[in-house]
Amino acid sequence: MIEKKYNNTDLTTYVNFINECRNKDYSECGIHRHHILPKFMGGNESAKNLINLSYEDHYNSHIILANCFEKHMVEHGKNISSSKMILASIKRILTKRGIDINNDTFFIQASKQMKDLFLGENNPFYGKRHTDETKLAIGKKNKNKLLGENNPMYGKTHTETAKQKISDRSKLLKHSAETRNKMSESSRLYRESIEGKIEIKHRLDNFSKWFGRAGKSDEHYKKMIAASIAKRARKCIIYGIEYESIASAARQINNSEFKIKQCIKINKSKDCYYV
Repeated sequence: MIEKKYNNTDLTTYVNFINECRNKDYSECGIHRHHILPKFMGGNESAKNLINLSYEDHYNSHIILANCFEKHMVEHGKNISSSKMILASIKRILTKRGIDINNDTFFIQASKQMKDLFLGENNPFYGKRHTDETKLAIGKKNKNKLLGENNPMYGKTHTETAKQKISDRSKLLKHSAETRNKMSESSRLYRESIEGKIEIKHRLDNFSKWFGRAGKSDEHYKKMIAASIAKRARKCIIYGIEYESIASAARQINNSEFKIKQCIKINKSKDCYYV
């Protein structure tokens, strides 16, 4: 039997939930083995510390236990992480059974709950940034992690059915007009920032390295890309509507930049032109 206190934290709500689960009949549902006092909190493998729960109650038990602690405490974070892993396990189980997770009430509600737990100020990393040293350490750790035989798709190919599903899904994933405008504004601010100007200069300095076409000088390609960047940043009028740039027009009209450039070239001084 778990104590109702853990390092001065009241666990009454959690203990009551576990006691309710002892009286439930799980004979007609999937079973998960649950450590009443999790191992990371000092629990063991003894029979007294183990209980069989349904998938749903196993998920809920860790959520309830997490909520017994303050959000900054390790016990809260680790129990939320456990709930996250259990939800992923439920997803695999439902998928294997051929159940559409988008129509499963519990999975939909749990997914939304998990998402809300990490939004905004609820996110433990809210308002923080990785230091340059941490970024380098993460990059070093992940370098070559999925290359060659380490890649789960190594030596495999997608079936035609899988390719079609990926294609169909990608067609549905479109940014809203609001998101596209935010991306456009963010891109513009970056280009005008010191970091953006340094990156553009770096691209210009290494332009011939990318293309390496014979018969043209490096200066020729630098001028060519500089002109391209300048054109994309120029305001333009497309059939009576003013846009901040070619890129912005392409996103809002839902067309390619190439076609819009061609339109300006063909209809110059008529319907489509630079401001």
